[in-house]
Amino acid sequence: MHKLKIKRVYEDASTADGYRILVDCIWPRGVSKEDAKLDDWIKEIAPSDDLSNNGPIAVLPQKMFGRLRIPKLHYARLLH
Repeated sequence: MHKLKIKRVYEDASTADGYRILVDCIWPRGVSKEDAKLDDWIKEIAPSDDLSNNGPIAVLPQKMFGRLRIPKLHYARLLH
């Protein structure tokens, strides 16, 4: 089983982060692509506007992530 760790893109990258994926529809303001040090950007699985506007996704219970609908095409990318 793979471990999922949630981190804000504004936090410094670390070698302990593993494979870094941005899950958002728009690029974060004030962050360059070089500074973000991302391995992938998957817009298609980003939270809806309603969910995003109700607070950060990090406050959701961990078991909620099992309920997110991730297309099979992107699921393989998450398991790198």
